[in-house]
Amino acid sequence: MLALAWVSLTGFSGYAALLPVAPLWVVRGGADAAGAGLVNFVLLVATVLTQFGTPGLVRRIGWGHTLAASMVLLGVPALLHGVTADLAPVLSLSAVRGVGFGLLTVAISAAAVLLVTPGRRGAAVGAYSLAISLPLVALMPTGVWVAEAWGFWPVFAVSGLSLLGVPACYARPPSTCPTAACTTPPPRHPPTADAPRGRPCAPWRRRRPPCSRSPWPAAP
Repeated sequence: MLALAWVSLTGFSGYAALLPVAPLWVVRGGADAAGAGLVNFVLLVATVLTQFGTPGLVRRIGWGHTLAASMVLLGVPALLHGVTADLAPVLSLSAVRGVGFGLLTVAISAAAVLLVTPGRRGAAVGAYSLAISLPLVALMPTGVWVAEAWGFWPVFAVSGLSLLGVPACYARPPSTCPTAACTTPPPRHPPTADAPRGRPCAPWRRRRPPCSRSPWPAAP
């Protein structure tokens, strides 16, 4: 649960700090108001398009690789913003960050429910909610002020904090669906004869514990 909270905190820090600053950065580079608006437009379009394919990617490469990819795709382009303020490269970086943010928003919210034992899901969702709210409340309103007072590089550095969440993406959570309970066939009683008619009764079946049948893979 702590690993999920750390991934959420660092990932959303990389998103929130740069969201209001990237349009200002391209304006400093000579872009007009339309170009500034395109920066976050491209980011959000890439985010939405990526969200549709995230469950399939998790099934294909696993939770850890998906979350780690989201951290890298958010953190590395944030640091590369300092290389140039030209509109075209910044739009490309925004598209890459949108892919990372799309992976993060879908995978981390599902992981907070599916990779935590049922008794801890309430606490996990609460920790996840707190972890994503702190960057949105603290970093998003202050990003422009920091950029104008101290320069853009501190904002780029804070946005690169997403990379610090990569090791936590591979923390192994406790299984929410015990392997033995899901794979071992339930015991069967031998058929018993019905005295009046002599027909065998249907064998008694023990009900299996509920396991996830969602498109998401089970916890390792």
